[in-house]
Amino acid sequence: GINTLTFSADIIMDWWQLFVKDPDENGYPDPADRSRNIENWCAYAQSKGMDVYLWNHAIELGEDVGLAPPAGVLYRENGLLYLDFDDPNLWAWLDSTYQKVMDKVPSMSGIVLSLTEARWQIHRGSHEPFYEKNDRKIASSLPPDRRMAKVLNTMRNTLAARGKKLIVRGFF
Repeated sequence: GINTLTFSADIIMDWWQLFVKDPDENGYPDPADRSRNIENWCAYAQSKGMDVYLWNHAIELGEDVGLAPPAGVLYRENGLLYLDFDDPNLWAWLDSTYQKVMDKVPSMSGIVLSLTEARWQIHRGSHEPFYEKNDRKIASSLPPDRRMAKVLNTMRNTLAARGKKLIVRGFF
Protein backbone atom coordinates (compact mmCIF):
# COMPACT_ATOMS: atom_id res chain seq x y z
CA GLY A 1 0.00 0.00 0.00
CA ILE A 2 0.85 3.64 -0.06
CA ASN A 3 2.98 4.84 2.85
CA THR A 4 4.24 8.26 1.72
CA LEU A 5 2.74 11.22 -0.12
CA THR A 6 4.53 14.26 -1.48
CA PHE A 7 2.51 17.34 -2.29
CA SER A 8 4.01 19.42 -5.08
CA ALA A 9 3.28 21.27 -8.32
CA ASP A 10 -0.32 22.51 -8.32
CA ILE A 11 -0.89 21.68 -4.65
CA ILE A 12 2.20 23.48 -3.37
CA MET A 13 5.49 24.32 -5.05
CA ASP A 14 7.00 26.83 -2.61
CA TRP A 15 6.49 27.69 1.06
CA TRP A 16 5.26 31.22 0.37
CA GLN A 17 2.12 29.88 -1.35
CA LEU A 18 0.79 29.16 2.15
CA PHE A 19 0.90 32.89 2.89
CA VAL A 20 0.15 34.82 -0.31
CA LYS A 21 -1.71 34.12 -3.54
CA ASP A 22 0.56 32.93 -6.30
CA PRO A 23 0.42 35.58 -9.04
CA ASP A 24 1.01 32.91 -11.70
CA GLU A 25 -1.97 30.76 -10.71
CA ASN A 26 -5.52 31.30 -11.85
CA GLY A 27 -8.39 29.92 -9.87
CA TYR A 28 -6.54 28.35 -6.96
CA PRO A 29 -8.05 29.13 -3.57
CA ASP A 30 -6.60 31.86 -1.45
CA PRO A 31 -3.63 31.01 0.79
CA ALA A 32 -5.82 30.35 3.84
CA ASP A 33 -7.82 27.79 1.84
CA ARG A 34 -4.64 26.25 0.44
CA SER A 35 -3.01 25.84 3.85
CA ARG A 36 -6.25 24.54 5.41
CA ASN A 37 -6.71 22.00 2.59
CA ILE A 38 -3.10 20.82 2.82
CA GLU A 39 -3.31 20.51 6.61
CA ASN A 40 -6.56 18.52 6.31
CA TRP A 41 -5.02 16.20 3.69
CA CYS A 42 -1.90 15.72 5.81
CA ALA A 43 -3.92 14.94 8.94
CA TYR A 44 -6.11 12.46 7.06
CA ALA A 45 -3.15 10.73 5.40
CA GLN A 46 -1.34 10.47 8.73
CA SER A 47 -4.47 8.99 10.32
CA LYS A 48 -4.08 6.23 7.70
CA GLY A 49 -0.42 5.68 8.60
CA MET A 50 1.10 7.69 5.74
CA ASP A 51 3.88 10.26 5.90
CA VAL A 52 3.20 13.47 3.98
CA TYR A 53 5.88 15.83 2.70
CA LEU A 54 5.58 19.28 1.15
CA TRP A 55 7.74 20.20 -1.81
CA ASN A 56 9.89 23.29 -1.65
CA HIS A 57 12.85 24.83 -3.42
CA ALA A 58 16.09 25.79 -1.71
CA ILE A 59 16.50 28.65 -1.39
CA GLU A 60 13.17 30.15 -2.44
CA LEU A 61 12.87 33.52 -0.79
CA GLY A 62 9.47 34.82 -1.78
CA GLU A 63 11.04 38.08 -2.93
CA ASP A 64 8.68 38.29 -5.91
CA VAL A 65 5.59 38.22 -3.67
CA GLY A 66 6.65 40.60 -0.91
CA LEU A 67 8.01 38.05 1.57
CA ALA A 68 11.72 38.68 1.11
CA PRO A 69 14.25 38.28 3.92
CA PRO A 70 15.44 41.32 5.91
CA ALA A 71 17.05 44.27 4.17
CA GLY A 72 20.63 43.63 3.15
CA VAL A 73 20.23 39.89 2.53
CA LEU A 74 19.24 40.72 -1.05
CA TYR A 75 20.87 43.56 -2.94
CA ARG A 76 21.19 44.80 -6.50
CA GLU A 77 24.49 45.53 -8.17
CA ASN A 78 25.18 46.10 -11.87
CA GLY A 79 21.68 44.96 -12.81
CA LEU A 80 21.96 41.65 -10.94
CA LEU A 81 20.14 40.54 -7.80
CA TYR A 82 22.51 39.10 -5.20
CA LEU A 83 21.78 36.88 -2.21
CA ASP A 84 24.25 37.54 0.61
CA PHE A 85 24.68 33.97 1.73
CA ASP A 86 27.04 35.01 4.54
CA ASP A 87 24.53 37.39 6.18
CA PRO A 88 23.40 35.86 9.54
CA ASN A 89 20.00 37.48 9.01
CA LEU A 90 19.38 35.02 6.16
CA TRP A 91 19.67 32.06 8.51
CA ALA A 92 17.49 33.55 11.23
CA TRP A 93 14.91 34.42 8.57
CA LEU A 94 15.04 30.91 7.08
CA ASP A 95 14.49 29.32 10.49
CA SER A 96 11.62 31.70 11.28
CA THR A 97 10.02 31.11 7.89
CA TYR A 98 9.97 27.34 8.29
CA GLN A 99 8.63 27.68 11.83
CA LYS A 100 5.69 29.54 10.27
CA VAL A 101 5.29 26.84 7.60
CA MET A 102 5.13 24.17 10.32
CA ASP A 103 2.59 26.28 12.22
CA LYS A 104 0.41 26.43 9.08
CA VAL A 105 0.68 22.70 8.35
CA PRO A 106 1.52 21.00 11.65
CA SER A 107 0.52 17.54 10.39
CA MET A 108 3.10 17.42 7.62
CA SER A 109 5.92 14.92 8.08
CA GLY A 110 8.53 17.22 6.61
CA ILE A 111 9.87 18.95 3.52
CA VAL A 112 11.17 17.64 0.21
CA LEU A 113 13.80 20.20 -0.67
CA SER A 114 14.65 20.58 -4.35
CA LEU A 115 18.04 22.10 -5.03
CA THR A 116 18.52 22.25 -8.77
CA GLU A 117 15.16 23.75 -9.72
CA ALA A 118 15.41 26.68 -7.33
CA ARG A 119 15.85 30.29 -8.39
CA TRP A 120 18.96 30.56 -6.24
CA GLN A 121 21.49 28.03 -7.46
CA ILE A 122 23.39 27.51 -4.20
CA HIS A 123 25.08 24.36 -5.48
CA ARG A 124 26.68 26.02 -8.52
CA GLY A 125 30.01 27.78 -8.71
CA SER A 126 30.44 31.20 -10.29
CA HIS A 127 31.93 29.61 -13.44
CA GLU A 128 28.88 27.39 -14.06
CA PRO A 129 25.84 28.35 -16.09
CA PHE A 130 22.83 29.32 -14.04
CA TYR A 131 19.56 27.52 -14.39
CA GLU A 132 16.63 29.74 -15.53
CA LYS A 133 17.29 32.92 -13.56
CA ASN A 134 20.69 34.17 -14.67
CA ASP A 135 20.06 37.61 -13.14
CA ARG A 136 20.40 36.11 -9.64
CA LYS A 137 23.79 35.47 -8.10
CA ILE A 138 25.06 34.13 -4.79
CA ALA A 139 27.50 36.30 -2.85
CA SER A 140 29.34 34.04 -0.43
CA SER A 141 32.73 33.23 1.00
CA LEU A 142 31.74 29.54 0.91
CA PRO A 143 32.24 27.20 -2.05
CA PRO A 144 29.12 25.48 -3.45
CA ASP A 145 29.48 22.26 -1.45
CA ARG A 146 29.70 24.20 1.83
CA ARG A 147 26.71 26.36 0.84
CA MET A 148 24.69 23.21 0.21
CA ALA A 149 25.77 21.76 3.54
CA LYS A 150 24.80 24.96 5.34
CA VAL A 151 21.31 25.01 3.82
CA LEU A 152 20.74 21.31 4.44
CA ASN A 153 21.98 21.45 8.03
CA THR A 154 19.92 24.55 8.77
CA MET A 155 16.79 23.01 7.30
CA ARG A 156 17.38 19.66 9.01
CA ASN A 157 17.87 21.32 12.40
CA THR A 158 14.84 23.58 12.03
CA LEU A 159 12.58 20.71 11.01
CA ALA A 160 14.00 18.17 13.49
CA ALA A 161 13.35 20.53 16.41
CA ARG A 162 9.64 19.97 15.70
CA GLY A 163 9.90 16.27 14.86
CA LYS A 164 9.85 16.79 11.08
CA LYS A 165 12.13 15.27 8.46
CA LEU A 166 14.04 16.62 5.49
CA ILE A 167 14.26 14.85 2.14
CA VAL A 168 16.68 16.34 -0.38
CA ARG A 169 15.93 16.12 -4.08
CA GLY A 170 18.17 17.16 -6.93
CA PHE A 171 18.99 16.38 -10.53
CA PHE A 172 22.75 16.16 -10.20
